[in-house]
Amino acid sequence: MKNELSKKRYRTVGHAHEVERIKSYFPKKLFPSVGMGVLTSIISMVALSVLMALIIYKTADPASYVTPAAYTALYISALIAGLASSKLNKRSALLCGLLTGGLLLAICFIMGFILSGAHSSDYSVVEDLLLKCAVLVCSVIGAFIGSTQKTRKNKKRNTYKKR
Repeated sequence: MKNELSKKRYRTVGHAHEVERIKSYFPKKLFPSVGMGVLTSIISMVALSVLMALIIYKTADPASYVTPAAYTALYISALIAGLASSKLNKRSALLCGLLTGGLLLAICFIMGFILSGAHSSDYSVVEDLLLKCAVLVCSVIGAFIGSTQKTRKNKKRNTYKKR
């Protein structure tokens, strides 16, 4: 009797095992780790922008290097963001990387709309979109690198041989 009632309950709820499977894709640490990745990316973007500005300032024609330097800083900071987000959540590197990269793209588009009068791109609209979508790729690559790296505890455990 009890088994029949539990079967009925699961049918009305909508397959509990499917719900559990979907919940397993979104671990509890996912959103805090994505937030940490975006915060790390913003901090690294500011530092990389200053570094790139110092580098291109010393060239003969600094204006021609501004856009490539900005994209380079954006890609490196997306890589760092993916790495930082997957350090907290090693379970779903792809999801961490995609969410972190998506938030970075959203920030880029929002800042682009705010500063649209001062922005002139060296690339066409399609090229600009493709270059910005490469942020997702860099973030996912960083997330996979961060999720496969061993922590210090794991390194110490693996150095001892069992007899």
